[in-house]
Parts: sequence; structure tokens; C-alpha cells
Amino acid sequence: MIWLNFRKRLGNFTLRLDCTLTKKVTAFLGESGSGKSTLLNCISGILTPDEGEIAFGDEVLDDAKARIHQPPEKRRFGYVFQEGYLFPHLTVEQNIRYGEPSRGGARLKNAPTELNHGESSRSGGARLENAPTELNHGELLENAPTDLLSKVIDTLEIGTLLKRYPRQLSGGQRQRVAIARALAMEPRLLLMDEPLASLDHGLKHRILPYLHHVKETFDVPMLYVTHSISEALAIADEAFLLTDGEITASGEPHQLLTAPAALPIAQLTGVENI
Repeated sequence: MIWLNFRKRLGNFTLRLDCTLTKKVTAFLGESGSGKSTLLNCISGILTPDEGEIAFGDEVLDDAKARIHQPPEKRRFGYVFQEGYLFPHLTVEQNIRYGEPSRGGARLKNAPTELNHGESSRSGGARLENAPTELNHGELLENAPTDLLSKVIDTLEIGTLLKRYPRQLSGGQRQRVAIARALAMEPRLLLMDEPLASLDHGLKHRILPYLHHVKETFDVPMLYVTHSISEALAIADEAFLLTDGEITASGEPHQLLTAPAALPIAQLTGVENI
């Protein structure tokens, strides 16, 4: 269970939330600028709420009054970004292994916090501390929990990609690797920030079954933000509509689609005569 009762101001925009999430997969729907990414950044610990509290089960993550803020690395939440950020100088295998908690705490030194699939560090000095420069598949499975890593690789069907670099992958393959890295850390919660938004229509529908397979295979609750009601229908157990930083509708995705209670949710269907 996730309890959200907080406010976060960013310039002239304010995100106001008061809700409890109890389902395995919860979708937050909304247009650009509605507060979806801000919501995930607050839950992940990247941003600190200005008022209120965030709790995960019985654990208080943020409490503005008590000045409690648990940093992101303590929360152990997986985060998959829209662009499928991967470290460009690491192979697929090394990218996945980077998320695995038993690696001994290796971190990037002097590296930007987000690296796109086609980028290299502008500082020229980003390297993985205390990590081998090359790993083969046998080393990965020998030095990490074999059952978990094997299940991640098999579920997302990326076993043939392990030796490739991000520049050698398609958009859909990059996203599957990004999801694998997030799962490899054994997250308590998986945050998905419009993971299919940068993919074309056909590729989206080829990737959606993988997301559903992740839902069925791993016992990890998921928060999925999107502007696509079809994605919410495919994967979510419950959905909330965010409009200008506030929840304006909630319910099962199918219910929101067939009987929209607010104009913004109806407009998300893409029907032109609304």
C-alpha cells in the first residue's frame, strides 16, 4: 500500500495529492504538464514534498512537518524513464548488472545522473568504480542471484542482446533492457515514467505484452504514468486522472473509458467528436 498526501510546488505549478494506492499496478493518466513525472520524482525521493507525507506500507518516506526525507538510494524503488536511459559505454549485460544490489555498491564517478542511449559523458571522465570492464554471461550468473537474473533475462527475452552496446539496440530493445536493470535491483516498487511514449505505434503494441508478462511474473507493485488510456487498459488494475496537478477521476481503467466522469478523461480516448 502507498499513501500519498502531499503538495509539491514547482514555479507556478502545484501538485496536490491525497490518495491511497492498494492495487498491484496503478496508472496515473494525464496530458503533458499534469504532474505525472513530478509525482514519480516525489515518490522516488528525487524531489522532496513541501507539505504532507508519503508512506510505503508502514514506512514513512517523507513527512514535511517532522522533516523526514528518505533519500532515493534508501527506498530501493526501480525507475524506468521515458527514453530508456542506459550507460552508453557498458554492454547490455553490464547495464543490467549495474542495477543488481549484490554488486558491492559500485557507482558512476563524476557522471551525469541521466545518460541517454546515444550520449557519452561530456566530462570525459565517467567510469564505473570498482567494476570489471568486461563481463560474460557466465560471470553475471555466477556472481549474482542466478534465479532472479535468469528470470529477468528470460521474461524480457534479451538473452541474445547481452554483448551489445546501447547504440546497437532498437528503441524497444533499449526499453526492455532498462526494465531489466530496474528489476535486477530487486525493487520494492517499480516506477514507470511513460516508458512507451518515445516508441512508434506498432512498437508500443509489441512491447506491451512484455510489461504484462513482468506484471504476472514478478511480485512487485508498479506505478505507471502515461497519457495513453490504451496502455492503462492493457496493464493497470486501477487508474487516476491527473489534471493540472490534482486527481479529477479514479477507478478501473475500463470504467474510466466506457463511462468517463470528466471531460479530460474522455479527451484522452482520442475520439474527435467529444
